[in-house]
Amino acid sequence: MAAQVNQAALHDLVEQLPALYEEGRSLGHDVDGDPYLMIDSVGLARRYLIAADGNIAEAARRIRATIAWRHDWRVLEYHKVGAAQQLFSEATNPGSEMYFAKACHCDREHRPFIVGRVHFANPENMHPWRHLRAGIFVVERAAIEVMRAGCGYGSYILDVGGVEPPIAGTFSGTAGDGQKRQESNNPYYQRGAGCEAPQHLVKEFGELNGGMSVLRAAIAITNNHYPELMCRVVVLRSNWLFSAAFRVFSLWMHKRSREKFVFVGGGWMNPPIQKLLDWYSPEELPEEFGGSGWRLEGDNFMRNAVKAYDSDPTLVPCNGVSSGCMQGYAGLTPQECLMAERDARDRAQERGETAGVYSTIDPQTGPDQDQERHPLVSQVNSHAYNVASMEGSCCLPCLGRHRHKGAEDKVQVGKLDSAAGPSRRLTKDNEKLLKLGGCSTVAEARGRRRQTVGMW
Repeated sequence: MAAQVNQAALHDLVEQLPALYEEGRSLGHDVDGDPYLMIDSVGLARRYLIAADGNIAEAARRIRATIAWRHDWRVLEYHKVGAAQQLFSEATNPGSEMYFAKACHCDREHRPFIVGRVHFANPENMHPWRHLRAGIFVVERAAIEVMRAGCGYGSYILDVGGVEPPIAGTFSGTAGDGQKRQESNNPYYQRGAGCEAPQHLVKEFGELNGGMSVLRAAIAITNNHYPELMCRVVVLRSNWLFSAAFRVFSLWMHKRSREKFVFVGGGWMNPPIQKLLDWYSPEELPEEFGGSGWRLEGDNFMRNAVKAYDSDPTLVPCNGVSSGCMQGYAGLTPQECLMAERDARDRAQERGETAGVYSTIDPQTGPDQDQERHPLVSQVNSHAYNVASMEGSCCLPCLGRHRHKGAEDKVQVGKLDSAAGPSRRLTKDNEKLLKLGGCSTVAEARGRRRQTVGMW
């Protein structure tokens, strides 16, 4: 049940928002184009007031800090076309090891939920900062989905049990095959990847030298900048190891957040998995969780989620999934694109594969890249959003045009973009590499980069 707020206090906080937003503009943040700030300002104020236990001054301070964090983290990069594919894929963001994403379904209260399967995350292949970046992407997009729906909260179903039958991940997470893996064998941690982020982030969150430190950073971000987002976190088939970890990381949460965790299945002390039906109708639950409407199909639910993320009709145009146009931490800088390219190649060779095997979304399945103007997401009403979603348009201005565009044309555009994109991207990356390294040849520049442990 949603916490109650003092209406007079809420009114006072809402009246402070214009001044807080103006401060954000002075920092250089695109406040007016930020969906988190503009879709439901009153709802935003309510969340922060609840998180601050009704203290208006503290809630205002936290909103101010969130705006500054969104600017520093460059969260709006998460709302570019192709961001999901780039951040989830082992080919373009190696070590992301994502195991959770939107379910594309709702609970009995018509609230969206996230679904995760821990066993697809490979502790021997997780890059701490790349995983954190991709994980916060899921939280950000969940927050926007909740705000658009006006439903107040979302929820999260996290499956801790093994995958049956055991099968290795094919999209982002590379585990799931039943083999035991040790974090101590992770080559990213061995080279000092816990520091491979902008220095102000390392200073804020510390060196991410293990899974628990990554989790602690993620909890800090969600506590501070996404308060009151989830009404429930259902942990399925928990084991003693997760229970022990929960006793530790639950201390990093507010008491109100700890109380939202519910353990189902996995032991005689927990209610059976059928308890899920109290909150989710059978047609909205996957068959693997006792539902009847759809299947997770190993990690295929991740692939479907990425397609859904990148077909959102309000996304900002971006010329190619991994073109280097994303700047800042939420996206990849040119330097990080080069390091990611190298890491993807090295990890693929270790597995006896070729780089790019995990980039599985066909060009024609994503939104077209020929849009010229997109509206502010804060201007999109629910009817227009739903119509655009059903039409498969990448933005509202494209909606009318796409209705008259044949399927064959869209496939042809995708093929042309796919054929031309890599050559343009490699040329630009090589030019940037030469400039950054002060080298006369690409090979010399790449050799110099390999001698550098960190990129920042």
